[in-house]
Order: sequence, then C-alpha cells, then structure tokens
Amino acid sequence: PLAAQGGGKAAVLAERSADPQRPPYELVENEYTWLDFTDLVFIDPVGTGYSRAAPGVDPSEFSGYVEDVEYLGETIRQLTTRFERWGSPKFLAGESYGTVRVSGLSNHLQERHGMHLNGIVLISAVLNFQTIRFAVGNDLPYMLILPTYTATAWYHGQLPEELQGDLRRALAEVEEFALGDYARALLLGDKLSDRDRARVVARYARLTGLPADVVDQSNLR
Repeated sequence: PLAAQGGGKAAVLAERSADPQRPPYELVENEYTWLDFTDLVFIDPVGTGYSRAAPGVDPSEFSGYVEDVEYLGETIRQLTTRFERWGSPKFLAGESYGTVRVSGLSNHLQERHGMHLNGIVLISAVLNFQTIRFAVGNDLPYMLILPTYTATAWYHGQLPEELQGDLRRALAEVEEFALGDYARALLLGDKLSDRDRARVVARYARLTGLPADVVDQSNLR
C-alpha cells in the first residue's frame, strides 16, 4: 500500500470574502494544521487509490474482513518499526467504510502485535450496515436519515417559520418524530389507518419541506 509521511505547514485555500471561493485562489498558512505535532500516514488499502497487488499476487488474497485487517495490521507494524515509533502515541483514523477497518485493526494490533493505541477516530461511522441499506423490509435507515433531511431543509430555508428560526428545536422535534410516530407508521405498514397516515404524511412534509403528495406517493419513504 502507498504511504506518505510529512511535516511542516499544511496549506488551505483562502477565501477573499464570505461568498463561495472564486478563482484565482491563493495559499495561506493553516493555523490549525496537525503537522506541527504529529506525522500523518495515509494508507490506500489494496485495490483502492493508487494501491494494487504486486505482479503475480492474487488480489483476492487481500479481500475479506480478516484478510483486510491482517495485512493492514502488518503494514502498520512495519511502518512503526521502520520509523522507530513504537514509543510514540499512536492514533488510527477511518472514514466511512474505513471505520469498520479501524475498529477491527485496533483489536488486531493489540492482540497480534502488542501495539496499544492511544485512540481511534471514526469519521462518518458505519459499524452496522443495516443502518445505511435502504431496502425493502429494512426501515431502519429511513428513521435514522430523517433528521438529516430536516437539517438540509433548514439550511436551504425550506422549513416553517417556527422551525426555521431554531435548528436545535427543529432537530429535537424530528428526532422525537422519527423514533416515535414515524417509526410506528413504518412498522404498521398497511395496518396504519388512513387518518394516522395522513397525520404522519403532513408532519413528515412539515419537517422536510417536501410536498405532502410526494411523501404519500413514496409510501412514507
């Protein structure tokens, strides 16, 4: 896998005003960079980014949860040994599907190599894939994503006035609705009465800025 290690100052694009950035851009010092107090090592797992299996090596050897954790753990062990950083504080960070890797790696590194991490960072975590699979028979994602729809509607100014003025109030209301009346409606399915369905559709529309007929035609999903 490809790895990079560096120090010094990182650069960010500077905004000339409060408006979205427009060219020409310029580089400025990033006062929030981590590179003043840490080394960042980025690893592309085999088959992603610029990383490929070596010639003559079957890529399937790196596929699978156990295989993935084992070779990445060995990579981290080798890097830590080569750069003599066993005594340094060590953190693992993973994003999206990488949070599954980081969770598995933290246990693997401790048990296999005796490497005790100082912490892990999970970004956009997905540890239960049932929570993101919008499929027939799995209503969990619809409940969990609803507050995000409300936050998005708030950002674009699509909520009623009483909710538009207070994001925290809007999120508190949608979270209660998502795990309460909305969850019950999804679980009841065709047993939901017409009156209750109309009430749920109206509240869903209110909390998302979507037309009520769209919510209804989408079967509350």
